[in-house]
Amino acid sequence: MKQTRVINDTSDEVIFDPVVPVHTTVPEVHLGVEEPEAKQIPPSNIYGHSLKGIKSYKKIRRGYKLSNQKQVFVSDLKLILKEFPVDKHQYDDELLIEILNIAEAYFVYGDKTDREEVKSNSIKELMLDYFKGDEELLCKTVSHIWHKVKKSTLPRRLWTRLKNFFFTKHQL
Repeated sequence: MKQTRVINDTSDEVIFDPVVPVHTTVPEVHLGVEEPEAKQIPPSNIYGHSLKGIKSYKKIRRGYKLSNQKQVFVSDLKLILKEFPVDKHQYDDELLIEILNIAEAYFVYGDKTDREEVKSNSIKELMLDYFKGDEELLCKTVSHIWHKVKKSTLPRRLWTRLKNFFFTKHQL
């Protein structure tokens, strides 16, 4: 039996007309990369009182922000790295340099130790397959090519933060 859905404009009732089949399910498109859910950042104000004065609370919020930033970075770059087959780009220094440059430009929030830790973990997660799972070799290669990476400076990070603040859409 063939059916189609006709919605009456004046009411919310659905009338079926036996002409065209109705597809009740919408196919979902998956790109093959599971996007981890971003953790909800705790509010900075509760009942009109600012909680930003509490150091431990500031650290908790910063930890959530860095974690979410890492998840977005890794998921976006995994989509891009799918275009670079592991067998053809194994031990590819140019690819590693570009990933390091992107990481230097992307991670602008947090203090130096937090940024370095998040960058290191992200690079390891993304590039270990290209180095046959050898973490020590990856670290050695990074140390040998580190002079070719464009470093992040305080003015550049501040400028990026300022651009992010004024030119990105904020959720209400």
